[in-house]
Parts: sequence; C-alpha cells; structure tokens
Amino acid sequence: MIRRLTAGLLLALFSITAFTDSAADVSTLTFFSQPAFKLVRISPDGHYLAVVGPVKGEDEKYQLDFINLATMKLKGHLGLVGEQQIADLWWATDNRVVFTTATQTGSFDQPSLTGDIWAVDADGKGSQTRAFHAGKG
Repeated sequence: MIRRLTAGLLLALFSITAFTDSAADVSTLTFFSQPAFKLVRISPDGHYLAVVGPVKGEDEKYQLDFINLATMKLKGHLGLVGEQQIADLWWATDNRVVFTTATQTGSFDQPSLTGDIWAVDADGKGSQTRAFHAGKG
C-alpha cells in the first residue's frame, strides 16, 4: 500500500516537472493585456457572428460587429456611446440580437447595469431600446 502511494506521488511529481519544463513563457504584457473580444455569439442559423470588442485605439470603448461567416466580412456595426458597453447579448432571430448595456467608469471597476435592453439587426440598423428602471416599466 505504501509502495503504491509513494509510486503515485513520484509519478505526479515527475509529471508536474515535465509539464512546467514544456510550458511556453508568457510575457507580462501578454498576461495583463485585454482580450481581443468580450463576447462572441453565433446566430441560430450559423450565418453570422456577433462580436463585442474594443474600439481600435480606445481600450475603454466597445462596439458590436456582425461578421458574415460565409465571406468573413463585416456585415454590420453598432457603436456604443460614452462609457456604455454590452453586458450580455442573445440572438432573438437569425438576423436580430437583443442585448443589455452597462457602464464602467474605470478599467478595474465592476460594470453597472443600465437597465436598458436593446435590439438591433445584423446589418447594424433598426436599433431599438427599452428602459427598465426601478419603478418604471
């Protein structure tokens, strides 16, 4: 029994050592950099991706892009205003997404939901919003 336990511990120790020796070094800049995309959702019919990512050159501002998977080209775009960002999104139909918004004042602050629900077509047009705040509806 003790031999099996000792053999198992030695095997685990050698496995961990082998894993750490083969792991690639990750630079500090890469480790602390923002991810390329916050959210990626595929449409129910599989034709489009809804992608939420930072505006180029502005890590604190976000935009919603729609990518046609057949052509890998941008089909539509929706920019957000000020400190608004997309908290979560869902495909309502094959061509329309619904999403909620939040605001974030600093890069390490927790986003605060705005109470707004948006809908927009995959071409970036036809956006509508509905506010659901406390005491209103």
